[in-house]
Amino acid sequence: MCGRVVFRRTLFAVLLLAAPSCYDDDDGGGPTSPPAPVPRIAGIWSGIFASDDGEAVTIFDLVQNGRDVSGVVSVGAVAWPLDGTVDSRGFFRWRTGSGTCGSFDGTADLTSATHLRGRTDLDRFFCPERRRSRGDVNVDLENRR
Repeated sequence: MCGRVVFRRTLFAVLLLAAPSCYDDDDGGGPTSPPAPVPRIAGIWSGIFASDDGEAVTIFDLVQNGRDVSGVVSVGAVAWPLDGTVDSRGFFRWRTGSGTCGSFDGTADLTSATHLRGRTDLDRFFCPERRRSRGDVNVDLENRR
């Protein structure tokens, strides 16, 4: 009799612990839906970075793996490697490392299948002087990957 009570209590405890793993409590239950697909932005994009300091030709050379984006961005004669993400709405956020000539970070929205528009920060450290320029970037897809 005692063994049967211990067995029942043990079985009850195991079932109680396993129950939460049978459902997703993010939305109150039920299976989770797959993540929304993200748009493809891999390719070469070219256009203009415009700020109070003037305009410069800007080129993004992007590769993409799901949400993750990497590549190179050039503003004028300076280029930086970049890492970023794109979400299901086409919102692209990137950061470059700090190179000898500064950094170029920003966000952009995919306003059509072939156009990105956004806000950026260009920090120049020693090229030729330290200066921060906040501006707009508008680029169009030239070559899809």
